[in-house]
Amino acid sequence: MADQHWIRVVGYLQPPPAREVFRASGYYRGTPRPRTVAAGGTGGVAVAAPAVAAPPSPDLEISAGDRLIYLALGQFVLFAVGTVTAGPEPHPTDPDKKICTVQTDVFIPAVLKAPHFGGEVLPSGRDLRLIVQQYTYIWVSPEDGKALIERVHAKAGAKD
Repeated sequence: MADQHWIRVVGYLQPPPAREVFRASGYYRGTPRPRTVAAGGTGGVAVAAPAVAAPPSPDLEISAGDRLIYLALGQFVLFAVGTVTAGPEPHPTDPDKKICTVQTDVFIPAVLKAPHFGGEVLPSGRDLRLIVQQYTYIWVSPEDGKALIERVHAKAGAKD
């Protein structure tokens, strides 16, 4: 499935590689659910129950045309956007891995200029702060993906 959006979690801010090596166990494709208002009426806290992760399958993996939004977990910043141009292909030495070619569209090399992910409010209302600490590739809805990409593009073009 092309034209999907994924948060690609890495340890620290670094230039994105031209080829990504993916492992099926790193995928999280939880389904976002709408927020609900807690007891107490309109002034209550918005809460969403945990999403359920689907097991990885070939049609749910990263493929050509997908967008990757890079998150440096150590600094908790969004710092790059890439487009998968080819793949996935089997890894030559490890059958549990696959390889995709990625073109970097935007790269913010400075931590201070990159948008912080901690306070990021996604259009869907999903809170991914815990999920990004457990998985490497996190599927996000098209609306969430476009919002994150816009945020990275805006900070990359900012003069601050």
